[in-house]
Amino acid sequence: MTRSIPRSRSVATVVALVATLAVTAPRARAGDQECSAVMAWGQLQMFERGPNGKLMHRAFDADKKAWGEWVPLGDREIASTPAALMTDGGTRLAVFFRGTDGKLQHVFRDKETAWSGVIGLGDRELRSGPTAVIADEVLTVFARGVAGKLMKIFYDKDAGSWTNWSDAE
Repeated sequence: MTRSIPRSRSVATVVALVATLAVTAPRARAGDQECSAVMAWGQLQMFERGPNGKLMHRAFDADKKAWGEWVPLGDREIASTPAALMTDGGTRLAVFFRGTDGKLQHVFRDKETAWSGVIGLGDRELRSGPTAVIADEVLTVFARGVAGKLMKIFYDKDAGSWTNWSDAE
């Protein structure tokens, strides 16, 4: 059973809770890794590029008041800090990252399903890790190309597919 955050809590309170849990999360190994955190289905979910280069995941169990163990999501190495967010009206958890080939990749899952396999997005090589955002119901991912230009790619709901990369500057 998961607990959701009561609607009576202010956004500032929720942000403070998430920040506190993310900062105080115990490390299962030495060294600090940059991570991405998102609330999904009433639990704080954290993702990072582990010391072994793999995409790692853990969740905070509110009932046990404890963090779960770090577990790898597949055996593929990644080359950036992941960017996680909830999509599809809060029903799908998506994680974006730069693959070792330099290209944007992602995995996703719905609450009752297993994680997808790694899905490549676009054919451009990236210099930076991605940042993902939903604005006006459009999922857009930003990253810097190898020439340093800010680029974007977004999911076109009408077409049911991702667009090509385009300049964002």
